[in-house]
Formats: sequence, C-alpha cells, structure tokens
Amino acid sequence: MSGRYVPPQRRRVESGGSGKDAFQREMFSALKRTFTGLANKISVNNVQNVAVEVFRENVVRGRGLFCDALLRTQQFDPDLTQVFAALVAIVNRKLPSVGLLMLKRLVLNWRQRYRRRDWNGVRNVNMFVGHLYCMNVCSEDIVLEIIIAHLMNPSRTDDDVDLAIATIGVVFRTMMVRSPVEFRTNLLEPLRELLLADDNQKLSSRASTVVEGALQNIREWEKQRHAKKAIPEELMQIADGMTTTHDVGLNEEYDDERPLNEFIFDDKFDEHEAEYDQIRKSILGEHWEEELLAVVEEGDESEETTVHAGKEANSIVSQEQERSIKEQVYLIIRSSVRADEMAHKILRCVPNGNENITSTMIVESCCQEQTYKKAYALLSERLCKTSASFQMSFIATFHAKYASAAQLSERQIDHVAGMWAHLLRTDSIRWNSLAVLQLLTNEASCRLMIQALLRTLERDAGASMITKKLLEPELSTHLRGLLPESDASNLQLCVDLYEAMGIQTFAAKMRLKFQDALDKNSNPHKRSRE
Repeated sequence: MSGRYVPPQRRRVESGGSGKDAFQREMFSALKRTFTGLANKISVNNVQNVAVEVFRENVVRGRGLFCDALLRTQQFDPDLTQVFAALVAIVNRKLPSVGLLMLKRLVLNWRQRYRRRDWNGVRNVNMFVGHLYCMNVCSEDIVLEIIIAHLMNPSRTDDDVDLAIATIGVVFRTMMVRSPVEFRTNLLEPLRELLLADDNQKLSSRASTVVEGALQNIREWEKQRHAKKAIPEELMQIADGMTTTHDVGLNEEYDDERPLNEFIFDDKFDEHEAEYDQIRKSILGEHWEEELLAVVEEGDESEETTVHAGKEANSIVSQEQERSIKEQVYLIIRSSVRADEMAHKILRCVPNGNENITSTMIVESCCQEQTYKKAYALLSERLCKTSASFQMSFIATFHAKYASAAQLSERQIDHVAGMWAHLLRTDSIRWNSLAVLQLLTNEASCRLMIQALLRTLERDAGASMITKKLLEPELSTHLRGLLPESDASNLQLCVDLYEAMGIQTFAAKMRLKFQDALDKNSNPHKRSRE
C-alpha cells in the first residue's frame, strides 16, 4: 500500500467503526490492492520481504484475493513462477489453508483450461504445480497425475507431449533426490516405453525427438547432480523448511471458494480481526506494529535528504539510457530485411527490462512510414510471443496512442490500428486490451482509431472469428466500452455508428441489445412473470 502506514485501530476510528458496511468494504478493497501490488513487485531478491508484507495483512480473510492475484500475475509473467511458488510455500508454512486453496484452484484451473485447449494456460498451471512440489507444498502425486494425463491421453497430441516434458523439466531434479524409486517407476520407464511403442500409442517423429531430448537432459543431470543445485540458493531455505505438504488429486471435486474474492459483510469483523492479530503476532512477533512504524519514520527522515539528489541523478542516467536504446532499436530496424532478423537482434542486443522503450520505438517507427509495413506487426508478434513483459508493453503503448489519438494524423491512426489488430488476430496479446476503447466518446480521433481497428480485424480475421470472440463470457466485461449496456436511445446510436463505420459484426451485436431493450420497455413485467 502506498502512503504512510496507519494502524487498523486508528483507521477504524477514523472511518466510524468496523460495524459499518463502508468501512469493511474499504478494508476489503485495500486488501485486494495490496495483494495485487505485492504480486507485481515480487522477485527472487525480495521474496522474504514480500512474505512479511503478506502476513501484515489479514491473509486469512483475503486468502482468495491472495491466490487470485498470484494466479493472474503468473499467467502474465510465467518466468517468475518459481518465485510465486516460494511465496506460497512461506505462507503455507504458517497458514496451510492458504496453500491448500491455491492447489485447489490450480487443479480446477487446469481442468478448465485443458477442456478449452488453452495450451499456454495449461503450461503455466503445470509449471506452478511443479514448482509447488519442489517447494514441498504438494506431494508428487498431483505432478505424476498431470504428466500421465498428458502422455496417456487416448487422443494425445504433440502438444500433450510438449506439456508433459516441460513439466518433467521442472520437477525431475527434485524428484530424483526426493523420490528416486517413484521417479524411475512412474516417469522414466513410461517415457522409454513410449519411444518403443509400435501401436496406436506410437509417437510422432517430432514428439519422439522431444522425449529423447528430455531423457538426455536427465542423463546429463545424473552425472552432475552433486555439483548443481535443483533450486536457486536464494530460495533453497524456503524449500528445505518444515511445512505442510498437501495431497490433492487431478480428478477430485473441489470447492474453489470463489465467494472469498467478493466482499461480504462480516457481523463478527472485530472478533475475526482479533483472532488474526494473534496469528500475526505469533509469526511476526509481539511488537511488529511498533517496529513497522519505526521503520516508516526512519525512512521518511532519510528520504527527505536523499530524494532530490537521487531523482536528479536517475533522471539524467535514464534519459541517456533511453536515448541509446531507442537509437539501437531504430538502427536494428533499418539494417534488417526480415521481421525475424529484427526480433533476433533486438532480443540479443537490447538489455532485459527495456521492453517499454523498445515497444514504443517500434510503434513510433511504424507511424513514421508513409505506407503501412506489415514487418512492424510481424516483429511485434515475435517479441510478444517471447515474454509477457513485451505483451504488457505493447498494450500500454497502444493505450497511450489511443489516449493521444488527437495528436496523430489519420495515416498514423491507421498504422497503429493495423499493428494492434494483427497482435489481437494472432493472439499475441490479450483481447481484454480492448477494454480501454469507448465507442460513445466525444473524441473524433479516438472513434477513428476504433473504426480502423475493428474494420481491420473484420477484414483480416473474418466475421466468424469476431463473432466467436464476442460470445466469450470472460470478454464481456472488457468490451463494455464497445458494446455498452445503456438505454434504448444510446443503443440505437451505437447501432447507427457501427453501421456508418461499416463494422457489421458489432452492429449486429448492438442490434440485439437494442431489440432486448425495446422488449423490456414495452413489457416491463415480462421478466418478473417468467
């Protein structure tokens, strides 16, 4: 949380008492913001400090929010999965119910994503479960069930083999040490049998190569297992500590406790807060609050003397670095022929952590062209598919361009829309990036960008794909700006706008909403009678 720390008692008095709905709702919202912020700032170097901040909050009340924040962030940034698992392991050591809830949601998440053939989502869940096994949060049973579900699936595909081998890559070092017999019996032997299969279970040549590569990695690890650690030194103490290990099954029925993610008024709020206060003191110590206040006050005093000089120095350095990176990206684009060549050079030459500058420079370069060049979209696609950081950076760049559309020429608006549409069509970025668009805006330039983006999507992706996307329930909340829920007059305006723009899929969707609104107005008691 930002700002000066305020003890719960003082906050309760200032808000008029814990018995009020407004106070409890405010506390719940603050809890959600805190866990989201902690999930976004965690790294290998600060995982212990983040764990302390988690325990300062009522993680028992907010366990659903905590799990949801980590699961959501991990899908965007799977490279930090091991760190997220380490944080869950620390919390699970003191509060096993939190670790169990995380595992239940992962199991249910896996089943849902597997049914939808969301292979990228399944891969991320597999990685999370694998690292939780390495951290002693779950037993090897759930890991083996996931691997077997992929390998022994009657309708197995190469994607299944890839996912199984990726999961084995996460856990085999730990499993060889912790459960060598189970590892050989349940993993090594089935893999070797698959390579020798000559019936319907026979692997494709590509899948066979993947399995052979995994077996080779295992053989090489066995030769040097005593020289290399399975878990980084910074996280080793977390994995080795005493904890509660949970047994969960892939096919068991679990309650994901989804109501924990929503605010519910608590008649015994003070009693439950007092109970958690005792838990918090047992974890952080009796005087944790006084120690925190002392640290905050000490930080405020030192900050006053250093912040000005620090900001000035950082500003000079960051400006020079940004200028250098922009120049580097520009030269790479101009000296390359193909998009894959550009992407390779950028990933090799531009240091990590500069995705925002890189994405901004690519979009700016595209805007400077007299005619739209698809190479920029192909380059952006390749970068987005390498990391979630690039995905978020390009989305932020598009949002910034949309917000400042009045400063762009019509040609530049078309170029930005072309890149945005390409990344959506190829699933290089998430479709929820459309949430910022507002059809009923007074800005003509913003509406021009909406028109260019949606017309390009209809042309390149096809009306059937757009219609399918509009029917996805998880996208409905993100498309309210383009498909607003409003009164009949505004809905009629939306229909007219889409028809004038020539965007038939969205016009058809809005026409249905408009007709529903007319039906409700003409027969207001129909729904209640039904």
